[in-house]
Amino acid sequence: MKYSDIRINVVTGDIAMVSGFGIISKIIRALTGEKISHIAMFVWLGDGLVIAEFKEFKGFRLMPSSIWVEDVQAKGNQVFYGQAPHSVREASSEIARSVFRWRHKHYGSLSLPKIWWSKITKKPHKVNRVVCSTYVADMWGDYYKFPYTPSPGSFMEYCEYSALINGL
Repeated sequence: MKYSDIRINVVTGDIAMVSGFGIISKIIRALTGEKISHIAMFVWLGDGLVIAEFKEFKGFRLMPSSIWVEDVQAKGNQVFYGQAPHSVREASSEIARSVFRWRHKHYGSLSLPKIWWSKITKKPHKVNRVVCSTYVADMWGDYYKFPYTPSPGSFMEYCEYSALINGL
């Protein structure tokens, strides 16, 4: 599905899931046993559609979604679109207002083992530092609860729809 086709239906809270092929992505995929190594959230800010994400070595960042998709795909990664659960989509305005809540935080690499352990035990584990999946889970938090601390691939299980984004 083309990005332009998806863009007309995107609601704040919907997600982009990345199956990455870089070294860090391969490590994340190996540890989790999942296809997805990174997750980001679509957010409408006025008339502009942006991606809000937590990225290793960078922390919180926002960028126009079209540029983000093009950049991620140019690195040879696959990007999948997922509609957030209905309860999240209904709260899109509230989520958009809270998107900046973590903007001064750094990426929390030390949280990754806790997320991995949560996946194994199927029990939630509190993380103090944010990574991509815990950021989106926090944004969804008042409207959707995961049964355990989610890894990036966990979102694929809970999306109502997902499709590979093929170009702009």
